[in-house]
Amino acid sequence: MLVEKKRANKREDEMGEEENFESKMTTVLKPVKPSAGYVDRLKHSLKTAPYAVIEREDNTPSLLMLLLGIATALATFLLLRRLRP
Repeated sequence: MLVEKKRANKREDEMGEEENFESKMTTVLKPVKPSAGYVDRLKHSLKTAPYAVIEREDNTPSLLMLLLGIATALATFLLLRRLRP
């Protein structure tokens, strides 16, 4: 029972600190009231998904260069193998 009272008092102290912090913040910082148009635009932009275009990268030139390199290496290997006694 004593533990429950301590917990309750601790919660009340924490709530009091939060309220005290809130009141300090409202006196130090002036609350901003956004325009209705801004709020409506923000709601709309948060509800709708952004439009995004995903482009595939064209790897054809890179793949072609790789294949030409492999073919050249293979041709060189075969040519050197035939020329060796």
